[in-house]
Formats: sequence, structure tokens, C-alpha cells
Amino acid sequence: MARHLVRIIGHGVRPLLAALLLLPLLVQASVAGWDYRQTRDEMRGITVSFASVVSDNGAESSWPAGPKRVQLTLRSRNPKDLSVDLTTDSGHFACFDGAAVAVKFDDGPVEDYQCDTPNDGGTQQIFLIDAFGFFAKLKRSGKVTIEPTFFGNGRHQFTFTTAGLGWT
Repeated sequence: MARHLVRIIGHGVRPLLAALLLLPLLVQASVAGWDYRQTRDEMRGITVSFASVVSDNGAESSWPAGPKRVQLTLRSRNPKDLSVDLTTDSGHFACFDGAAVAVKFDDGPVEDYQCDTPNDGGTQQIFLIDAFGFFAKLKRSGKVTIEPTFFGNGRHQFTFTTAGLGWT
């Protein structure tokens, strides 16, 4: 009888033990919120890597259909090619000649990062000019607050949980 009981408990303990061992990884993935992906550029023979995180908060605003949330994306084609962009699926960024986006890493000072629009002239994506400087501070931070300007809606602050970034 005892042998059967040990066998029954043993079957229940193994899955439980496996789940307990995986739990820290699952919690870290959900806390970090980073999404990683890679695409292959067949023409150039390179792999492009992406790391993205969606803002913790949204913004309510008026016409024209203001921003709900913003996504922060890092993109790298090689160690010397890095870009940082913000995208929104509603609203339009206002990033014109010499415009800057206010950024605050953790409890540090507010810094201005120059922004630029995509080559196609789209207004739902902007690029931060000093990508390597931004990335150096981002990988040491637990959160970053970014305040872009939106056409017809002014500035809005978006906070991103950046702890756990698994990119070097």
C-alpha cells in the first residue's frame, strides 16, 4: 500500500516540481513585458533583431483619435546599426524640424532626445536620434517615461516597464 501511495504522490510531485522550477522564468517574462523577434533580410543576407515593449499606461485625448498606448521598439541589423522608435496605432506624432521628445529614465533628470519621422513621411512612428545613448541608459533602467507630442493633442506621457531587457 505504501509503495502505491509513493508512486501516486511521485507522479503528482514531478509536474508540480517542474512547474515550480519554471515559475521564476514565467514571472520574469510577464513582468518584463519585452517581446523579441527576428526577421531575415534575404536581399542583404542579414538577420534583423527587434525588442518591443508596450506602454504601461495609455492617454485619453480628443480629435483626431488620440493615442491609446505607444510601443517602444529597438531594432538592430548589426552591432553598429541600432534604431529606437515609437509607434502608435491611433493619433499622429508631431515631430517636425528640430523637435524633441522628453525622456526620463527611472528617477533621473528629464532629457530631450531629438526625433525624426520615417522616410515615407508617416506620422504614426518616430525615431529617436541618439539610439546608442538611449539604449545605454535603457538597459540600466527599470522604467522609462517618454513624452512625445501629438498633432492636435499636445504632449502625453507614457511609462514603460523596461526591467529585464534581454538584449545586449
